Amino acid sequence: MGNLGQGIEDRALARGIKQGLEQGIFSAIRTLMETQQFSEEEAMNALKLSLEDQIKYGKMIRQLKKTE
Repeated sequence: MGNLGQGIEDRALARGIKQGLEQGIFSAIRTLMETQQFSEEEAMNALKLSLEDQIKYGKMIRQLKKTE
């Protein structure tokens, strides 16, 4: 595989890893909220998420709540 193909493959792999991590963190937040009765903020603090990540995942959680 040439350099271009390898670069595309590397970016796809990195994107997949990032998506998997995001799904895992999102799942952990939801699990803490459901099993420990944590608020959204408490769950994210327990996971020691940065403020930037708390904003991102908070939006995701609120969006999911709208569809439920």
